[in-house]
Amino acid sequence: MEISADQNYTLAEAAAHLRLTNRGVAKLARRHGLCMVRGRDILLTGKDIEAIKDVLRVAPTLPRQIPIPAISDYRLHASLIALSRKKRRNAV
Repeated sequence: MEISADQNYTLAEAAAHLRLTNRGVAKLARRHGLCMVRGRDILLTGKDIEAIKDVLRVAPTLPRQIPIPAISDYRLHASLIALSRKKRRNAV
């Protein structure tokens, strides 16, 4: 089905185009103000249907930043010294 921006569509036609349920389209359209309501009838324009597609798009997520714990210069120096020491072998 081809969507024209200046034509009105019923809820069932819009749901068929978006591959969603009638109830799901009605909830989205009412929540975001993307429909015309008269009684129990809901009409959507082609622009409304395109706007619903934009609402359904997921925003890209940024990679998770791993926090680096703050460490004092003394503790950093001490930990580097401990790491650089030779390990003793346990005598058996």
